[in-house]
Amino acid sequence: MNEDKPEIATGTVAKPEQQPADTKPATKPATAPAKVKAIKKAAKKVAPKAQAKKSVKKAKVAKPSAKSKGKAKAAKPKTSKPAKKNGKAAKNVPSKFPRHAKNPFRVGSSYGAIFDAFVRKPNGIRRDELNKLAMEATGKDAKHAAYDLAVILSAKESNQAPRHPSCREGYWVRRENDHLTIVID
Repeated sequence: MNEDKPEIATGTVAKPEQQPADTKPATKPATAPAKVKAIKKAAKKVAPKAQAKKSVKKAKVAKPSAKSKGKAKAAKPKTSKPAKKNGKAAKNVPSKFPRHAKNPFRVGSSYGAIFDAFVRKPNGIRRDELNKLAMEATGKDAKHAAYDLAVILSAKESNQAPRHPSCREGYWVRRENDHLTIVID
């Protein structure tokens, strides 16, 4: 060997004053934790931003077997299935009552059907009778017809009073004890 250059053993790092300028220091071979970090880093690049944290947590390193000779492989991150549509679609309720000209609700909606039934009683109606009328108009059971009726009846005192977000403007309900009358503006 050349006497100017000291010998460098493979796998060890020489001190900077002993190391020649034209050679690179020897580094340790990649360890399992370094491979895991590299796999996680690659998973972050591949996964979308919203799922980056989930995919990193799910990335697992398989134990090396005799056949793989110590090479670790990352498990594939699980992908989510596309959302399925619910088979139940909103039904258009055919109204048993003729549509009023100033009905603010959509044609075929339960709210519109109840509004049309309520308008047919110009002198007003008791709350329990109106609930039965709402059941007849919508074809729903008492509980669900009462939910729709509550939206219609949320128009209290005047046209500017606070009401349910689904309740349209253009009418309000006058209340006298248990007697309800619709007033159309």
